[in-house]
Amino acid sequence: MVFQIDSNIPVPTQVPTQGRMKYPLKELKIGQSFFVPQTDLKKAKNLRATFATRAKKAGYKVVSIADTTGVRVWRTM
Repeated sequence: MVFQIDSNIPVPTQVPTQGRMKYPLKELKIGQSFFVPQTDLKKAKNLRATFATRAKKAGYKVVSIADTTGVRVWRTM
């Protein structure tokens, strides 16, 4: 496979995210939280991990709890 090399194409100033986050993670202020209902514990734990990863990439910290009712996420920093 041959790849073409291009010049003079500007680097984007804002890199698009992998997808739009439908949860209000970026709008949280320190001490605020939100709840996502989820009856499947495995899906709730996956959401919890996703929130932690997204928060870390955004430069702040969250604490979350997942159980059979859903996930609650608090912003701590």
